Amino acid sequence: MVKPDKNKLLTFLPKRIWQNRTRKHAYILLICLFISIFIWLIIKLSNNYYDTIKFPVEYTSMPKDKIISSDSDSIIYLRLYAQGFKLFSLRYLKNKPTIEIDLNEVKLHKSRYTYTSYITTRPLIQPIAEQLNFENELESIYPDTLYFALEDIKQKRVPVKTDLNLTFEKQYRQYGEISVNPDSVLLRGTKETLDTVRAISTEHADLNQLKSNRKLSLKLINPLSGKQLILQQDSVNVMVAVEKYTEASIEIPVHVENTDTSLIKLFPEQVNITYMVALKDYQKISDDMFRAVAHFNKNKGNNKTLDVKLERHPNFIEIKQITPPRVEYIVLRK
Repeated sequence: MVKPDKNKLLTFLPKRIWQNRTRKHAYILLICLFISIFIWLIIKLSNNYYDTIKFPVEYTSMPKDKIISSDSDSIIYLRLYAQGFKLFSLRYLKNKPTIEIDLNEVKLHKSRYTYTSYITTRPLIQPIAEQLNFENELESIYPDTLYFALEDIKQKRVPVKTDLNLTFEKQYRQYGEISVNPDSVLLRGTKETLDTVRAISTEHADLNQLKSNRKLSLKLINPLSGKQLILQQDSVNVMVAVEKYTEASIEIPVHVENTDTSLIKLFPEQVNITYMVALKDYQKISDDMFRAVAHFNKNKGNNKTLDVKLERHPNFIEIKQITPPRVEYIVLRK
């Protein structure tokens, strides 16, 4: 057994103790630094400062048959003299409140396709200060004039598209199409806005390990912010039908197309169709629901095989395989 070197051990221990003390002192120094910074921030943010912050604008009291145009001013800048905490919170920590501009007393001027007008912002200082609880803090507003335009409301109906991620238990599958009620939604907006919308999507939903029918209500997603696009309804009802499936097969003859069938001999003359079918539909299957064809082309040269295509099959099954996918042939003499 090798004995430890006492001289090396005595040299190592003071070094290890020194490293531990240095690390401990570094932690204490960092904690003190963070506390100092925190106290400094509290002192600084307790003071009042000037700052200019932008806010979104929403126009209210519009005529029922009109809608705000996308060309209208939608941002307003407020110069505030307020406590640092409040300014910091408005700029970085929370969603800014929307400033409502009442158009009830505004006179509209008819142009070719729109109704335009403007409103000066200086008289709005006191109403906005009361609306946002900025009494004695709101110094000025920019710009000094807000320009806006209204357009006649148009209507358009578009389809609803679902955003679903489906997984199923073993042997279970989706049965038929996903049912959406209603399957379309009426939109209201400007002609320019409606021309950009082809469909409305639902919110995303994950449905996992399904083995029975599932019904749910999904919210519709408005692709445009503000009130430029109005949806007739907020949600739709969705139905996912689920059935247990099994694998089955059937043997059917291959029909030759584009030639006199009496002159062509196929090898083999029949193919096996493997498919998936819902258990409740299993007894519905019959031979005459299927038709397999091979298209003959006399200009194919030395190629002595034909591709087999399934020309007809029930729409409630899923084809898995055609065996064989190609058949050989010979041309019989007349």
